[in-house]
Amino acid sequence: MNNPLFGVNLFEKNTIKKTIQALIESPIAEKITIPDFCPVVIPSVESTSLMKPPLESGQMLPLFPRNLPEAKIEPISTTVEYSWNELYHKYKKMQLHYSICQILLKVGLQLNAQLQEITRLLVEKFSLWQCNIFLLDEEEPSDLICWANFSSRQMQLLAIKMDLRVDWVVRVGGDNPLATVLQERKDISQDTEFYHRYSIPICHQKDVAGVIDLFTSPMHALAIEDQLMLKTVAAQLSSYLEEYQRYQIAQRLAITDGLTLLYNHRYFQERLESEIKNAHYNDEWLSLILLDIDHFKQVNDLHGHLQGDKVLQYVAQTIKKTVRECDVPARYGGEEFAILLLNTNVKIAMRIAERIRE
Repeated sequence: MNNPLFGVNLFEKNTIKKTIQALIESPIAEKITIPDFCPVVIPSVESTSLMKPPLESGQMLPLFPRNLPEAKIEPISTTVEYSWNELYHKYKKMQLHYSICQILLKVGLQLNAQLQEITRLLVEKFSLWQCNIFLLDEEEPSDLICWANFSSRQMQLLAIKMDLRVDWVVRVGGDNPLATVLQERKDISQDTEFYHRYSIPICHQKDVAGVIDLFTSPMHALAIEDQLMLKTVAAQLSSYLEEYQRYQIAQRLAITDGLTLLYNHRYFQERLESEIKNAHYNDEWLSLILLDIDHFKQVNDLHGHLQGDKVLQYVAQTIKKTVRECDVPARYGGEEFAILLLNTNVKIAMRIAERIRE
């Protein structure tokens, strides 16, 4: 291989001494690589009076000449090590996101089951003691509800020893660290002699959906790279939760009557068919109540359709308050309503019907 500065072939006979001598006489600092030697940066030399005479045959060539005190090793190994660490963290990050995507794309898995698998994955990947995922309650936006929780054996023993319990419901306006995370919308660290706590908000643009709450050993604080990786996990969850909420709203609108907010006729027919099969299979009772509003046409003619809509909404609210959550109340059509009572005999169904009529 020819060196462009000296124009000599480093693999020819007796060229090592010639190359070193030419390097000493060169007024320009250059970096060269000599076979079997480490790369050396040689500063510019104005005079060669300090240099030793050329080496005799058979004399050992020093790795770094003593008469060049400013000679230094170029940190090639450091650069390679830095690049390797950077690539490793990128690979680890991509692998983590791929695993989370696989969990979120599982067909038929409920949201709480998906989040439960994610907490287990985070505990294993980052050697955590505990991982909790809290989401804001849709009905009570001031409450944080724990949807998923996974604890290692160390945290379970510590919880028993210190009587630590998971707060399944957290008030947003309280003194809890999770409430502070939501209010300030930034991650918060908390160090104690027993554990290290790290809480990350799940935010999408201006909206806050929840918090990822992590516990680690007091001797194993999360590195900066791991904290950044967990923030990207929170961002990934926020995007998924936004799409999940849109899907839930669309699904709810598809099976709900817009005026009364009861189930619509199509969904009621589907549930009726499936519940009849389940009742036969499990040998259970199944009751059906059909009701309508007397003189409803006169209400519309005398007071207008807006007043008629209010009557329909009032009856629907009365039905909702009377039946259980597992039952299927629906607007069957016009002023007619239908209620499917699961695992309910005829006597109890008649009592419920009388309660609604009164």
